[in-house]
Amino acid sequence: GLMLTFDSDDPNKKAENPALQPLVDVMGALSKAKIVFVYDQSGKVIAVEGLDKAAEKVSEEARGDLDPEVAKKNANQEIDRLPSDSVKVGDTWSRNSDLNLGSGQIMSMTTEYKYVGEVKEGDKTYDKIEAKTTSTTFSIAEGSKLPLKVTKSELKPTESSSTLLFDRAAGQFQSNKGKLRIQGNLEFSINGQNLPAKLDLTMESDTTRQP
Repeated sequence: GLMLTFDSDDPNKKAENPALQPLVDVMGALSKAKIVFVYDQSGKVIAVEGLDKAAEKVSEEARGDLDPEVAKKNANQEIDRLPSDSVKVGDTWSRNSDLNLGSGQIMSMTTEYKYVGEVKEGDKTYDKIEAKTTSTTFSIAEGSKLPLKVTKSELKPTESSSTLLFDRAAGQFQSNKGKLRIQGNLEFSINGQNLPAKLDLTMESDTTRQP
């Protein structure tokens, strides 16, 4: 029920809800940062530069969200979504990935991809890929400052669809539009006491690469 709006043209505007200010600080630091991804000859990201300076502008608790190693892992997960071998229309493949939710919270997912074929938009041709998340689990990484431990994770994706367009000439994804709903039961341990919880999380994204 919490709403947060961030405008990169006014990055210093405070959050209406003080509890959300750390998120605003992170987005404000990112909006001003110059971030450089360094690739090796195989196309893998081997370093992310510029995040360390951005991290200096946020609280210590929020610096984990600007970790270069996390950014490197996320970038390589994006690259690894593509199949390692040639595919034809109708071929499928699966990938495992981790979604960092901050403060050591991780949503691990298995996603199945399907190559649909070439599509034309405007004067350009793209490779179309459809994706569906088939399983998911929630965990809290060792060393997290959260006072919780996950003792049970019984989650499942109840709604999942995603469409990706890949620009072969540019070697990059052109767009990604999707929706994922995850529901189920969780159980945490805090100070030796069990704390049951229910999760109903919906995530929607619509991104397009700009010229």
